[in-house]
Amino acid sequence: MAMSYSKLLILLSVSVCGLFFFPVIAFSAEGVLDSSFNGNGIVLKPVSFGTELALDGVVQPDGKLLVTGFSTSEVGSFDFTVLRYNIDGTQDEGFGLGGIVVTPLAYDDRAYRIALQPDGKIVIAGRYGNSNGSSTFGVVRYNTDGSLDTGFSGDGIANFSLGINGGEAKALAILADGKIFLTGTTGQSPYHIGMLKITATGELDATVGTGGITAANVGTNATVADMVVQPDGKFVIAGSVQISSKTRFLVVRFNSDGTLDSSFGSQGIVSTLIGTSASAAAIAMQTDGKIVVTGESRNGAADVTTVRYQPDGSIDQNFGSSGISTVDIGNGNDFGTDISVTEDGFLMIGGYSTHDDATRAALIRLSPNGSLDVSLGGEGYLVTSVGSGATMVSSLVPQSGDRWTLVGYHLDNSFWRMMLIRYLTSPAGIKVVDTGGQLVFHETTVQMPAVAPSFKSTRSFTVFNTGGDDLQISEVSVSGDDFTVEGPSSSLIVPNGNATISVTFEPVGDVTGDRMSELQIVSNAPNFKFSLKGTLLSRTDDTDNDGLNDVSEYKLAALGFDPSVPQIDLVAALFSNLEEARSNLNAVDFFSSSQILDINVNAPMLTRDVETGDILVKLELQKSTTLGIFETLPMSAPAVIFNEQGQLEFRFIPTGDAAFFRLIAQ
Repeated sequence: MAMSYSKLLILLSVSVCGLFFFPVIAFSAEGVLDSSFNGNGIVLKPVSFGTELALDGVVQPDGKLLVTGFSTSEVGSFDFTVLRYNIDGTQDEGFGLGGIVVTPLAYDDRAYRIALQPDGKIVIAGRYGNSNGSSTFGVVRYNTDGSLDTGFSGDGIANFSLGINGGEAKALAILADGKIFLTGTTGQSPYHIGMLKITATGELDATVGTGGITAANVGTNATVADMVVQPDGKFVIAGSVQISSKTRFLVVRFNSDGTLDSSFGSQGIVSTLIGTSASAAAIAMQTDGKIVVTGESRNGAADVTTVRYQPDGSIDQNFGSSGISTVDIGNGNDFGTDISVTEDGFLMIGGYSTHDDATRAALIRLSPNGSLDVSLGGEGYLVTSVGSGATMVSSLVPQSGDRWTLVGYHLDNSFWRMMLIRYLTSPAGIKVVDTGGQLVFHETTVQMPAVAPSFKSTRSFTVFNTGGDDLQISEVSVSGDDFTVEGPSSSLIVPNGNATISVTFEPVGDVTGDRMSELQIVSNAPNFKFSLKGTLLSRTDDTDNDGLNDVSEYKLAALGFDPSVPQIDLVAALFSNLEEARSNLNAVDFFSSSQILDINVNAPMLTRDVETGDILVKLELQKSTTLGIFETLPMSAPAVIFNEQGQLEFRFIPTGDAAFFRLIAQ
């Protein structure tokens, strides 16, 4: 079972289909597990025979999520693994085998990073392992369906050695010209930062370093964790380095040709000691060119630590405390593993936290000044447990609609399993959909079904809460006397919940034509309103010009008539079966069997027997289901009688499938 510490909310309520009714006494905060993702916001599904780790993810333009890492093969080695998920968290059956692609390269292969090319092809980089324990930079490119792209290095797989033991790729970028840039640690000691650029066909690009490969000695035991490419083509790498036996944040900027950028820090290198030690895990760039790096620092237990640097590498003193923001979540160790900058300058950090020996996933939101944004979860973060085992987070993937997916792995029955957790973090929001599934937009006009005098029509709308906070509706109203509304006039709709509004159009008075109203939803989200348009039909109008007036077509709807659609053949069939009726009738007095049956005719009903002089009245009642064929409806006393006024009455209850009746004078 998953527990999400996402809000402080005290309420007394009754829940029906995600709809809670007041009273509510609450402090509500944004941020919940997204129930539209696999039903509970969590995906945890074994894909291999043993240990498997999900380490990175990326979203396609169509909203599908690609996740990479490695899994255990039948022989016990690790293989590159890629999975594709639909927006709802189900695996995409059109990708690989049931949504999964496993690619063995050599022996101990581990995919660390994934990126999308503009043409939709998928590039994965990591460790190309060997049975002797050495490794090289491994790169694989797939087609959009998960098959290997043979246009890349002949078979879709390439590997490059940097140093004696080869190294491994820890960061990946697709450049504007379509080339691929990789960075990681070399296999030689002391460890260097290694970089290489390869062409779109998988060959080394000689514009970087020597023959496409370069390495830089930036300090003792330097490691690479992440990389970002600036708009000017420079590369900024984040990781860790040891100086005076203390591990600290490392940020290095390289020119596009792989040389150190001397305008950044000290000859392209910046190291930052925080507490007694600090290690950087991820890097991102703001639109103003400032650089944010997150990871962990220690003064005893580890805390999530974020540093913001100016474009020249100096620490931004206006961020956090002297350029540094630390977040202590639990009573144990807290780690930041990935970071993303939102459009409005907030920082979203993915990571994990240990509390009472339980390791849980964490999502943190910092304001642009580095302080915790307490609107997320009431404290600035959300923490989620997945079962009883430890939960580790590797990557944070932004998705549309303020949805954030944590990519990682969970300890389940002694095996690490790939895991995804998706949160919905936006404020409460309103989306309205009609019964046909069409979106209703703010300040638009919705047409109600037209009606004849003394009739009414209804139309239902579903109100969805699209945000990560509770939607508290205080009023739903319509203007004017011709419309009424039924629904949650005072209610609370939880994230991903919904409620139904039913509108009735019942015109007051007999003035035909259009009637207008405005429906308004007042809530803690921006007010939502739209216009309602209803039409009272007229007996003198023939809107579709097919020869039958609007009211008659409305009343004969059971036979397929529609006052807004020309139906010349159907009208012709109607009148051919009413040839005995008076010429100006225009079917005003004809109704379907579900309405009043008031049949009038204007044909000779009185005939005189020339031999006896008797006057004869001969009538026949007929029924039809198609308007094409009529048959006699047998009737006898007492259904046919003369009443006290001397009038002939036909009394019957329509049965069977007859939809139309006529009276024929013989």
